[in-house]
Amino acid sequence: MTTSNGLAPAGAPVALHRLVIPTAIAGGAFAIGAAFTIAPAAAGSAALGTAVVLGFFGVTHLVLRKVLARAPELAMAAAVALYVTKVLAMFGLIFLVKHWGAIQAKPFGFAVLLCTLVWTTSEVLVHMRHRTLYIDPHAHQPTRD
Repeated sequence: MTTSNGLAPAGAPVALHRLVIPTAIAGGAFAIGAAFTIAPAAAGSAALGTAVVLGFFGVTHLVLRKVLARAPELAMAAAVALYVTKVLAMFGLIFLVKHWGAIQAKPFGFAVLLCTLVWTTSEVLVHMRHRTLYIDPHAHQPTRD
């Protein structure tokens, strides 16, 4: 979705696959590495951590895209509400991981940390390359009298 000069109009969505693919690759590589260096069960914990990050950040991205399309003035409130919800859900997941013996906490935590850093870095890089119009160059400009 670009204009004739290659710029994206204001509010144009960033493709989700540009954020998901690097995060999934990093999480998968970490899970494979954890399986060989720690234990095969660590791969499942790392994969779960990767899935948690992809789920949390993916849902946030999609919800904020919908909010921006319908009511841009509510974007900040929606972002804060989503952030608080993610923090509370993460506390719940940490509690479950800590008390459930089937998941190893360290590979899970490192995978969450790694995938969060990869997602955030990917998002910064995508937004740096994504040129967004915030002024319409073809708009009628009033003349001064």
